[in-house]
Amino acid sequence: MNGLIKGLTGPGVLAEIKLKLERDFHNANKELFRSEGASGAHGKWKQLSPKYRAWKTKKYPGKKIMELTGRLKTALTTSKGDSGYSASRSGNKMFFTWLIDVDYWKFHQKGMRPLPMRKTFDPNSKVLKRLLSAIYAAQLRFIRDLRLFDKVSIRRPEWDVIELE
Repeated sequence: MNGLIKGLTGPGVLAEIKLKLERDFHNANKELFRSEGASGAHGKWKQLSPKYRAWKTKKYPGKKIMELTGRLKTALTTSKGDSGYSASRSGNKMFFTWLIDVDYWKFHQKGMRPLPMRKTFDPNSKVLKRLLSAIYAAQLRFIRDLRLFDKVSIRRPEWDVIELE
């Protein structure tokens, strides 16, 4: 059984999960920026103050909320620069670390004066389901490939069945 658990959190499974999570995170964040936060769990981002909006319109015409230079959006929606994702294992636990090369994102994420909270990582339930499904599917593929069973599935009461044959 210990070998099975190690396999479920092994390098092949982690690599598959990492690729899917990275793609899903990028897509969710692209939609978050496109919708100015509306697609996230916490809803539309707070509007800019009139004074800041006037300055931004003059200096950076056409830029949306949370976009000034584009550095933050690029870090959260692409694998360019030093941003990316790391997957690792310690014992029977899997860890996925999101690496952002923009240090000020956390001020927007938490809302620290004078900045209002505008979450740039804000997965809604649909996105969370997709992320967890990617993890379960990779693990199910590993179990299926062992050929110990004819059919492998995980049933979650609040979700659809994730099944591989």
